[in-house]
Amino acid sequence: MKSICPFCGVGCGIEINGNKVLPADHITNRGSMCIKASILSEVKDIERLASPTIPTGDVDWERAISYVSDKIKSSIRKYGKNSVGFYIGAQIPTEDQYVAVKLGKGIIGTGVFDSNVRLCMASAASALKFSLGVPLPTANYDDIDSADVIFLIGVNPASNFPVIWNRILKRKNRGNAKLIVIDPVKTESAEAADIFAMIRPGTDIVLLASIANQLLELGKADLSNLEGREDFVGFAKKWYPSKASMVTGIEEFMIKKMANMLSGKVLFMWGMGVNQTVNGTDTGIAIITLAAISNNLHGEGRGVLPLTGQHNSMGAREAGALAGMLPGFRYVDKEDDVNFMEDFWNVPRLTISRQYWTVTELHKLVEEHKIRVLWIIGSNPVVSVPESRRFKEALSYVDTVIVQDVYMTETAREADVIYLPQDGERGTAYVLLEIRQFPIYPKFTIHQMRLNLTGKFCPR
Repeated sequence: MKSICPFCGVGCGIEINGNKVLPADHITNRGSMCIKASILSEVKDIERLASPTIPTGDVDWERAISYVSDKIKSSIRKYGKNSVGFYIGAQIPTEDQYVAVKLGKGIIGTGVFDSNVRLCMASAASALKFSLGVPLPTANYDDIDSADVIFLIGVNPASNFPVIWNRILKRKNRGNAKLIVIDPVKTESAEAADIFAMIRPGTDIVLLASIANQLLELGKADLSNLEGREDFVGFAKKWYPSKASMVTGIEEFMIKKMANMLSGKVLFMWGMGVNQTVNGTDTGIAIITLAAISNNLHGEGRGVLPLTGQHNSMGAREAGALAGMLPGFRYVDKEDDVNFMEDFWNVPRLTISRQYWTVTELHKLVEEHKIRVLWIIGSNPVVSVPESRRFKEALSYVDTVIVQDVYMTETAREADVIYLPQDGERGTAYVLLEIRQFPIYPKFTIHQMRLNLTGKFCPR
């Protein structure tokens, strides 16, 4: 059986044969695998859920689906569609995310729908969208194999992305690529770097501006496609290396050396050390801008590639799982995009909410008793969200908490209903069929709905 390792953001392709887990020749790992994937056979059967559960105990699928459908329909009748909230994880397949999005945003029409990618990659996605128009990287893992310089900032792939790290080392050792690592602490990745810049926390933008300053001084900055170039040049000019050195703690000669190294093919990568900071989006924009003016935004061995914490964060964005997004990189604040999706899903006009609330706003909605049904899929927010203890306590304010997962997680222990993945998207898809019988929505036959759910994906 072919599958994907769930243990880090790489998403290595694997083949499972009995108790053996072997690497697959997949686009992400190219036949490699680390120790994390090798232990999958030891954990895959530990305390797995065996059947759906509702407050009266374990039940069959039909009873569980009917129970959930009744709760959702009742909540919509009494409190409106935004009384139903969804929070889903980026470790579930893109197809499953799409089905959940269609149920939540397209059929129920709630604006309270977000992904845990919000707490992981939202700043990187926002930086990419601001800079490039779409929240997509401009490079992939294969670009490692032809890069002259690999520029890592706020990320430690030696620990967090072992397969990618081995690929970086191979390029460094066999292809003579140079490795730059910028981090406040000396990580395993930093120990292998040609240049390790131990930066003071919170000063990344100053360093990036100073490198840009040197490119401008050397006449190596291409500003031809840069919007707001005058403002950018004015900002970069302020951060000459000697001044930036005092702020960042990085020696002046090192800043100049990094600037000189950007003349080749450079691949820029960053991680949670950038994303999960108060100025993560601005830092991401600065990285993308530096790539652009050094002619490293596009091309083989070049580009920007934020490294994610989960292996299908990109799938979440493509499926429209983040608040304010719709499938195919459409957005609820663009009326043409919303109209397209309503036509594609064959739902009445104004079904899709033009408002949206993120997971960080979900806390407040729950505490204000505005969320009556909360459906959590493939995530464990009782452990993972900020102020998790407060979130756990707030779940008691929700009339019905539905958790869809394979294991009895800390969040599942707080649930009224527990689903488990079975027959693909069955739990989500069949509830959607039940919701379709709600009078305010047009009816489909089961055959039509199955095709529309699982056999037809929204094109860009």
